[in-house]
Amino acid sequence: MRHLMLLLACVLIGVGLASAQQTKLGKAVKHFENKVMKYKESKVDTNYIAYPSRRAMIQLVTKNSWNDNDIYLPYKVPWDENYNLEEMIPGLDRYEYIKVKSNTFNSGVSLGFSYLGATVGYTINTSDRGVKQTFEIGSNGNAFGFKAGVSRNSLSDATVSDYRGMPLYIFGAYYDFDSGTMRPFNLDEEAKKYVKKGSDDFVDVVNWYANAYYAFNHHKFSMGAGMNPNTLQLKSAGSVFLTGDVSYTRLHTNTILLGDKEKYNSTTVALGVGYGYNWTPNRGRLVVHASAMPMINVFNRISHTSYSIEEDGSVVEMDDGESLRNINDKKMKLSFSGQARLGVCYHFNEWLVGGGNVIWSARKCLNASDSYMYNERLQLNAYVGCRF
Repeated sequence: MRHLMLLLACVLIGVGLASAQQTKLGKAVKHFENKVMKYKESKVDTNYIAYPSRRAMIQLVTKNSWNDNDIYLPYKVPWDENYNLEEMIPGLDRYEYIKVKSNTFNSGVSLGFSYLGATVGYTINTSDRGVKQTFEIGSNGNAFGFKAGVSRNSLSDATVSDYRGMPLYIFGAYYDFDSGTMRPFNLDEEAKKYVKKGSDDFVDVVNWYANAYYAFNHHKFSMGAGMNPNTLQLKSAGSVFLTGDVSYTRLHTNTILLGDKEKYNSTTVALGVGYGYNWTPNRGRLVVHASAMPMINVFNRISHTSYSIEEDGSVVEMDDGESLRNINDKKMKLSFSGQARLGVCYHFNEWLVGGGNVIWSARKCLNASDSYMYNERLQLNAYVGCRF
């Protein structure tokens, strides 16, 4: 019912704005619109960039996103001093790590209302396999643009590769207590047997992110013209970008190493230079956009906290100890992030517009001990809009 009410509200807004143009209030609104558009046009080369004559639009968008979260955390297997597994099992160091690979998918339909370039919308999820929560806001301005959001992905359906218990499994299966030696076995073959396809221990991954850009040639080039229908690119043009990205990722688990609950956190700050181009063969009726923004990480940090919950409900933090020395290594290692966009926008007439875009982003946090947390996201969107 609330979805139907939202659709009805957007229609009523459109009808109201269209009819209001004949009233005194409508004339005042029109005067305000002209002032705003005059200011916008003063900031661009109108031979290259223009704005639609109809200022308001209702937009229907289909959204699909694929998320890949990979975590690799080496740690030293704690063991009794009487049994040195690293000597007893040659090559064991290759499997002293936690490895998690999770893939999630989400799709939805968004209904939006746009006025003078500002857009508000509401998304109805049609498939939420593996996704608990998503939220995103942003703007593709001519000079400046930004996007910020949060994605909380459940790992209940994730593919998990986890070797953390394998040394204990091999010891129990192949150690001969009578002779005090290990019976013959193939370490790599045993590792393949131990790969898990899901684990109740892993709870979720939360990713907070924000990125922004500045386009040097914003007088002639508009990022928004190729990614959404709020701007018209009359002639083909391109621009160099300065871009930045901030990301925070948290893996939340149950009883992985030490405590009842554990959190693995990564923070990344990246800066870069990119380039974008809008191609149009017919003065903006069709616009094809492509851009790439490679970035280098200027700050990486991975940390781990573990805690136990006592019977009285109190929380007790636990000492990470020597086994997690690699995870908590604060030294950085060179790593990269990036974003790429493809977009198509077609203006059928002054009323109707449609198109779609693809947005790919990747973020990797890597420390000097080769611990890393990686997030990759692919978004595929298609839209149709009606101006009035």
